[in-house]
Amino acid sequence: MTLFLILWFADFCDSFSAITTGLIIVMLALAIMAIVWVAIDLDSYGGDVDDLVRYKKLINKKLIKIFGITLIVMISISLLLPSSRTIYIATGINAITETTKTVANSETAKKAIELLNIKLDESLENAKK
Repeated sequence: MTLFLILWFADFCDSFSAITTGLIIVMLALAIMAIVWVAIDLDSYGGDVDDLVRYKKLINKKLIKIFGITLIVMISISLLLPSSRTIYIATGINAITETTKTVANSETAKKAIELLNIKLDESLENAKK
């Protein structure tokens, strides 16, 4: 069950990374559009410019906070989230480590090592003679 969840998480990370990248691009495009919108309104406004400037500054502060925080969170997540290849490699290394421990602790492996040591000792004694 754990292996299934790890593999599902690897697939999820790739999908989430793609979605996050798309959202980062959309947020940057929206930020640029907001800046252009303010510039166009300032050029075409015929009334009291000070009121419009104050209003636009208030909107821009809110937009900058929303866009900035969202972008920082999305970029942080996309940078910290591992790729599926990294998860697959880590899972493989973990599986190999566990398999090696299991085999090394088995009775058959212990007997094989003991027999190998006995045969090596006999061969060394024969080589010395």
